[in-house]
Amino acid sequence: MIPLKDNVPTRSFPIVTIGLIAANVAVWYWEWKTGVNKEVLHYGYYPCTLAGPCDPRFVPPNHLSWYDGVFTSMFMHASWFHIGGNMLFLWIFGNNIEDSLGRVRFFFWYLGAGLAAAFAQTFVTLQFSDPAGSSIPNIGASGAIAGVLGAYLVLLPNASVTSSTTQRNLFVRSPHRSVVTQIDTRISAPPMVGVPALVRCERGPSSRTAWPVL
Repeated sequence: MIPLKDNVPTRSFPIVTIGLIAANVAVWYWEWKTGVNKEVLHYGYYPCTLAGPCDPRFVPPNHLSWYDGVFTSMFMHASWFHIGGNMLFLWIFGNNIEDSLGRVRFFFWYLGAGLAAAFAQTFVTLQFSDPAGSSIPNIGASGAIAGVLGAYLVLLPNASVTSSTTQRNLFVRSPHRSVVTQIDTRISAPPMVGVPALVRCERGPSSRTAWPVL
């Protein structure tokens, strides 16, 4: 289920939303050109740096401090699919929240939500994992975007979202072909905004590296 648009018009140009998307895309392009694994290992956020110990097998000696990494990791992604999904949701829902809160409040709400998600993930990791688990770098904008979706749910509970669903027909006689159907549906906002708020874990380019992406 892919969101396409909502039914809430904006009253002003969403300059902060576009700026955040541009920053995320620019950082991802830089990662992709210079090596995703290398940059994530250096600029990612390690929960163990807040309350160690860190496992030296996974944490490089030149990694950033936790108070730097918690911000840099918020603009990093693990794959084209990861950044594509995050930026799609930020574009569709972020412009309305920027319109409702105002540009300055929206910007700090975005950053605050990202910080809250990182520290929530840190608490869970430190409570229920070992030093190896807390030494995995955390990256992604999903925590910040989840905060945007939460604000959307509170401020615009009656909004509806047009989504596109691709279905593959499995009941085709020929084994050599299948039928893909594109269906446009309109659903209320609450079910849609819950989709990307789930915490995911995505494989990096190296098969030995798995990063929690937020």
